Amino acid sequence: MDSDTAVHLMLTVGAAAVSGLFTAGGFYIYVRMSFAHLEETLKDNHVDLNNKIDKNYETLESKIKENLQDTRNDLSGIGGKVAINERAAARRYHNLTAAVMLAAPADKENEVSSLLKEEAT
Repeated sequence: MDSDTAVHLMLTVGAAAVSGLFTAGGFYIYVRMSFAHLEETLKDNHVDLNNKIDKNYETLESKIKENLQDTRNDLSGIGGKVAINERAAARRYHNLTAAVMLAAPADKENEVSSLLKEEAT
């Protein structure tokens, strides 16, 4: 092996080592930059998702409050109707008992009133 061949061989090995080193270094830098970009993108996505979740909770809370108010209004309406029916039934019973007591003979008023009391309970 003469000196020219040795120099060429050393230059080839050196160039391969240097190019391999730069290629590996370039790849390492590319991977680090990709990870940094990925982390930044994921942070932005995380913030966006948190904002969407907060907005969804606010929307659901307002819907729940609205439905709760509607339910309370419905229950209030039902309670009002039940109270009206109870008052009407009590009024009819009172009118009926008054009519029966007026129609009953004087000597049977005690029996009729005791029967009406039993029916009321």
